[in-house]
Amino acid sequence: NEYGQGLNTSEYYYSLWLEDEENAGKSYQDFHNEMGFSWALDGSGGQMSADESWGSRLDAGLMVNQMHGDSMPWISQPKNVKDYYKLGISTINNIALSAGGENASGRLTIGYTSQKGTSPNTDQKKLNIGVNSNFKLTDRLSVDINTTYTNLQNDNLPQQGNSMRNPLVEFNSWFGRQVDTKYLEDHYEDIVMYDGQEMAFNWMLAWPQQHANPYWNAYKNTMSRDRHRVYGNAAITYNLFQGVDIMGRVGTDFFNEHRKFLYHKYSRDWTDMYENSTNGNFWEQYRLESETNLDLLLKVDKDLTDDLLLLATVGTAHRSAYDQFATTSGINLVVPDFFSTSNYEGEASIDFTKYKKVTNSVFGSANLGFKRYLFLDLTLRGDWSSTLPRENWNYWYPSANLGFIFTDAFGIESRVLSYGKLRGGYAVVGNDTDP
Repeated sequence: NEYGQGLNTSEYYYSLWLEDEENAGKSYQDFHNEMGFSWALDGSGGQMSADESWGSRLDAGLMVNQMHGDSMPWISQPKNVKDYYKLGISTINNIALSAGGENASGRLTIGYTSQKGTSPNTDQKKLNIGVNSNFKLTDRLSVDINTTYTNLQNDNLPQQGNSMRNPLVEFNSWFGRQVDTKYLEDHYEDIVMYDGQEMAFNWMLAWPQQHANPYWNAYKNTMSRDRHRVYGNAAITYNLFQGVDIMGRVGTDFFNEHRKFLYHKYSRDWTDMYENSTNGNFWEQYRLESETNLDLLLKVDKDLTDDLLLLATVGTAHRSAYDQFATTSGINLVVPDFFSTSNYEGEASIDFTKYKKVTNSVFGSANLGFKRYLFLDLTLRGDWSSTLPRENWNYWYPSANLGFIFTDAFGIESRVLSYGKLRGGYAVVGNDTDP
């Protein structure tokens, strides 16, 4: 865009303005002084409420009162959006220790990652510790254990989506192409008086429910996160006899997370917080989520005859999922920018949500292969879900598939047809619902 902040002050409108005899012979500077953008904190500026860049041409020699001084060159800032973003840096450190013998082996891994985001004041730190081990207790009995712990920390998460905290909403929708983002960064904490009202400094001071200084949001209205997660599984396998194994397995995935969002006094927002949270606000949330799976499997892998191969699995499963949210919020603060639940104006609002879901299942599958050219696959699964009415909480879904490789069955060898297969199948699908 070759034009700066404002409306209807391009050369086209200048030419229309010159058609008035009173304006004959006047310069583009005279036209801009009378009709275009001009910064003034006392409310006397020109087009201070214009949040588009459809104003006077940039780099045309105009001198304009702007946020960084009076009678300053009206010039383009072609990198003002790019300059907002920083060089992202990631530092990764890993260490791994392993040991093993004839009947046991194990591996310990420790990793730490520190990241500095491309958006100002965004970061992430991640610690992960993992243990993998397996033991051969007897010739028939083996045990595998795997577990991982992670801690994920963010002092400030980058905002996404259609939110005033997302700088791209501002950059891509409303912005002055003459705005020096470095100047915004240097002065984002300034509180100025505009048209009789105190507000945080920004390139746009009109429309106080919108157009936040992106650096104000980046350094003040932060969203922190601290997540602890543990996941892993353990399996015990016993070989009943050749080609037949029974396995018991348990797996779990658990995390708890704390998030806290800060909204400082003088912030701009198009939600109700702008009107209600005149001294600032915050909310914080605690979340706990877990999922546990238990399986018992009988697996068969045997040649029934020289021509007939059987691969089969029969088992039962249990799945338990739990999700809990506890969110504390308020309308306004008593003492500005003191982010404690004891400082809420009036009663705090507590929102507690809990979900639980249990599914029990039985299942089986069989694959029969005859002479490696005829294959029959059969499956059957039945689930009992706690989210369905008791009288209808059980449902079954079978499937059957038949495949025939006729080129192998009939010994067809052809340069035209090297491989040919016919396949047909039938299946019933089933699903439950969320809590």
